[in-house]
Amino acid sequence: MSDHGTRSHYRAGCRCDDCRAANAAYDRAYRAGHREHGTRAAYTRGCRCDACRSANAEAHRAWRAAHGATPRISQEEIEYRLDELEHLLEGSVYPPEACARVGWKVDAAERYASINGRDSVASRLAGVNA
Repeated sequence: MSDHGTRSHYRAGCRCDDCRAANAAYDRAYRAGHREHGTRAAYTRGCRCDACRSANAEAHRAWRAAHGATPRISQEEIEYRLDELEHLLEGSVYPPEACARVGWKVDAAERYASINGRDSVASRLAGVNA
């Protein structure tokens, strides 16, 4: 076994003052090395500076892309799709087909319509099975 006053001896179970001090020094150095701003790790540890928020957002976008999630759409895009959906529904297009043409599933289209005050569109989609 290694000498007292080392982290390896501390990990082996020794809790003498020298080994505890060595472990504490290791922990301080480890934590100091993981406080870089502009990283997701720093964001998850509570930092909310612009660089860390950007790193977290980028990591979130990468995760969504890797897991097949679609990118978030702007409010302008939502309004455009709802206008198009309303136009299609008024033209007697079958609701699941109309939703597919604007790139949404029926439940998502109904939710967006409700949230954005498009009650006429939401009511047409309510209860429709896709």
